[in-house]
Amino acid sequence: DLPGRVHDISLTLHAGEVLCLVGTEGSGREAILRTIYGTRTPTKGTLKIKGETVSRLTARGAVERGVGYVPRERKIEGIVAGMNVYENMT
Repeated sequence: DLPGRVHDISLTLHAGEVLCLVGTEGSGREAILRTIYGTRTPTKGTLKIKGETVSRLTARGAVERGVGYVPRERKIEGIVAGMNVYENMT
């Protein structure tokens, strides 16, 4: 669960699949993606990546596990601090 409107989410993705969430403003899609990427913490439940339960994922940890995230405001939050240009682009 995430604070606000998002509850009881279950997603399963396989190697090579791409996830794209669509919805109206305020539907929670950004909160879900931020949680998967590690910049937001769920209030309860678990996040598993490649079968490994992840309690607090960092942006770097997400990238190392093959998780990418393209934020809505790329000019403002498109760079992960502590990562060089190549790491931010891959």
